[in-house]
Amino acid sequence: TRCYKTVYNYVSFNVSCPSGYSKTSDGTRCYKTVYEYANPNTCPNTYDGYTLTSQNGFTCNYSKTSTYTDTPSCPSTYEGYTYYEIDGLTCKYKKQVPVGTKKVPKCDGCFETVEKTIYKTIYTTSSATCPNGTSPSNGSCVGSNTSTKTSTVSCPSGYSKTSDETKCYKTNYEYKDIVKSCPSGYSKTSDGTKCYKTSYEYKDIIKSCPSGYSKTSDGTKCYKEVASVIKVTGTRDVTYYRYRVREYVGGTVDYKWSTSKEDKSLLEAGYTLTGRTR
Repeated sequence: TRCYKTVYNYVSFNVSCPSGYSKTSDGTRCYKTVYEYANPNTCPNTYDGYTLTSQNGFTCNYSKTSTYTDTPSCPSTYEGYTYYEIDGLTCKYKKQVPVGTKKVPKCDGCFETVEKTIYKTIYTTSSATCPNGTSPSNGSCVGSNTSTKTSTVSCPSGYSKTSDETKCYKTNYEYKDIVKSCPSGYSKTSDGTKCYKTSYEYKDIIKSCPSGYSKTSDGTKCYKEVASVIKVTGTRDVTYYRYRVREYVGGTVDYKWSTSKEDKSLLEAGYTLTGRTR
């Protein structure tokens, strides 16, 4: 009932990246940033004569202990004894105690005598006292002083400090191909280079008259004028009449597709092959 032709409408791909990815500056790939983390370098065990005590992130804590000796002291008396010397951490004491009496001349050359008390010296010891901050050790008072020092370490090669300076990180990039998809209603061409969709453009069938025929004013039929002349013989007077006959011929051409070149139902109905195939 109508004529149509197939129209192919082509468009470019919709180009996008997967969720979480961005397009590279040259527009050829998609990428996303991936952060790789690492701990700071390990602090050395010693630093400038100090020994490592702990590590807090990038900070190394060191300490160093030095010893010194101080002089012990002894009280001047101890349980009634009197101090007389110190030996290392031992305080030595002595005192005089009576052990009896004896007669001795009252004076030089005197025959008169008097009784004199005889004393003997007894000894005792006690431990010496070390000054505050020291302790007895190997016969001396030994103390210790502890000093501290800090230093810092850096990140492993290729890493940088995080903003909170607790870890190290480096930036890696993960790549994926750009996603090419066709808009809704479009299909990909066989070579995969474009998207297309098919539409149909229709026009009315062109109805024309056969050669030598004209179309009637209402456009429903075709016709041609045929002139006929009637000849009269004899010598008698005759009257000649001239007339025209208008013959109408239908101008619709009907086409049907046959199932084969020997489609009997169409051939018997007066159809002939046109040579067109599909």
